[in-house]
Amino acid sequence: MNGHTILKLSSPFSLFSKDLSLINKEYRDLVKEWHPDHNKDLIANDVFSKIGSLYNQAKEMLSKGTWVTPNEVKVIDKNGKSEYVIRYKKKHNFELGDMYISDTILAYKIDDKFAKFYNNFIDNVKCFHFANKKMEKEMSKYLPLIIKSFKSSDGYLWLIISKTKDLLLLDDVIDHYGKIDPKHVAWIISSLYNTLCYFKYLGIVHSGLSTKTCFISPEHHSVAILGGWWYSVPEESKMIGISSNNFKYIPNKCKDSKESSCKIDLELLRLLGRQSLGDTTGVSLRSLKNRPKPMINWLIYPNKGSAIDEYKEWYNSILTNSFGPHKFIKMNLTSDMLYN
Repeated sequence: MNGHTILKLSSPFSLFSKDLSLINKEYRDLVKEWHPDHNKDLIANDVFSKIGSLYNQAKEMLSKGTWVTPNEVKVIDKNGKSEYVIRYKKKHNFELGDMYISDTILAYKIDDKFAKFYNNFIDNVKCFHFANKKMEKEMSKYLPLIIKSFKSSDGYLWLIISKTKDLLLLDDVIDHYGKIDPKHVAWIISSLYNTLCYFKYLGIVHSGLSTKTCFISPEHHSVAILGGWWYSVPEESKMIGISSNNFKYIPNKCKDSKESSCKIDLELLRLLGRQSLGDTTGVSLRSLKNRPKPMINWLIYPNKGSAIDEYKEWYNSILTNSFGPHKFIKMNLTSDMLYN
């Protein structure tokens, strides 16, 4: 860490470890490097003073038990027997609580008043089934795997989901780019259509599809729907809930009847496509330079009510007419680049 960076630090967390013996060693090493008697840098005196100030802060925080590491959450279960440490790269708030993203897990902290939706998530995951081993091997990559669920000592409900490093929250990717290249949006939609066909096999409606529940893999050109299972119910049954944002875009018939329909997921998929391109309404997409017109029209027009039929037309017609022959176009984005 150079001197200018040290001078910008406002807390000791980025300079020292959370251990007194390590802090003392780190302090001695820093003093050797930045003592004005040895270091002739013009800012050495200021850096030396800053190191001393941060060192004193670190010792005081440890002695008082007030040390809080950035991007780290400690959770104790309701019985007080187990303590979990969640180190995350990004935190998001959503309608039921908080979401923490790391390279290996996705953690949800849910308010106890939403226990109905929390339990519904768990029940849905338990009901995943497959026609054969081949389907299981393929589809399980795009579905959540719960590795821990518990209630914390402060009354929150926690859900820990397995995740691979290559999976990036779509909402963060959109925020990173501003809008995603249509060629990449194409494979995102293709992967989601594949999973919606699986939902048809299960006979369920997800209802939570969004840029905040889908994680894309630039490496594999695939999408995992790890979130949003709070609202999933069997098709043609009564809905138990839906986010306010998604509710605005589902078919009016579903709004009135409160009955789940595959049209909900199909409409939310098109919304997700428009959002990825940078325009929720789709109005400005028609004026995009070198726009793939068949794809843009597809995302703006209403869905046709069948995931299987739509996937076939999308893959065999819309994609080819928009981009020509199918080919793999690399998306150069990793977790380290996105969550630096």
